[in-house]
Amino acid sequence: MISDADFEKMQQILHPGKHASRPQENIHEFIFGGLITCSNCGHAIVTERHFKKLRSGTVREHHYCHCCNKGRNSKCKYRSVYVREDDLIEQVKTELSKYAIDDDFYKIAIEALIEEDSKEVSQQNEKISQIDKQISDKKNELDALRRSVYKGLITDNAFFISEQVSLEDEIVCLENARNSVMTVAKDWRAVANDAFMFARYAKEDFDSDDWERKRAVIKRLGADLKLAGRTIQFTPVKYFVPVVKTRNL
Repeated sequence: MISDADFEKMQQILHPGKHASRPQENIHEFIFGGLITCSNCGHAIVTERHFKKLRSGTVREHHYCHCCNKGRNSKCKYRSVYVREDDLIEQVKTELSKYAIDDDFYKIAIEALIEEDSKEVSQQNEKISQIDKQISDKKNELDALRRSVYKGLITDNAFFISEQVSLEDEIVCLENARNSVMTVAKDWRAVANDAFMFARYAKEDFDSDDWERKRAVIKRLGADLKLAGRTIQFTPVKYFVPVVKTRNL
């Protein structure tokens, strides 16, 4: 698949002078394009432009979204269901209202985050200390194993190599676990702070006239957006869930 712009360039090269590029104003981008899939069959949800001529002579344009799985053999139960793009936009706004917070709430949330952060860091440090002890114990076992060979207490070389490899593997696994815990401890506050930032400004971004900002909000709002007929199924990003709980306190 290639972009419309690349397609036009290729046509100009293959058929110079015969293929006029389409005017930019005729290229339409839809806000939900590539962001939602069908909850029944998993195919992409696409948007079509429909035009309706009124008695006054005015022509109105409407955008309708539907599952693209429309073949004769399609078993998707939503293949004939069309929903207005505006209706889906209203559903996004309703979902956003669950997370939206004002400046005062944002300040309180950040203060609470700082307090929670100290608790989280304390828990992570405890985990790190436990892992450090396990690593130290395994290294002592490995040292004792090598001393036993040196003193002639272990003469079976195959046994020694097997035990040594096993202990070294366990030490590597523990060190990897320790690094993972340290990464979580380091990134936790940044991720949580980002969630509150989203809650503070997402509604404003979505209500703006900036098409890219609108799409960015939709992308971040749901980890896996599905359309069930005429209803969007939101799977909230886990870091946004505490925002809802905090707002309801």
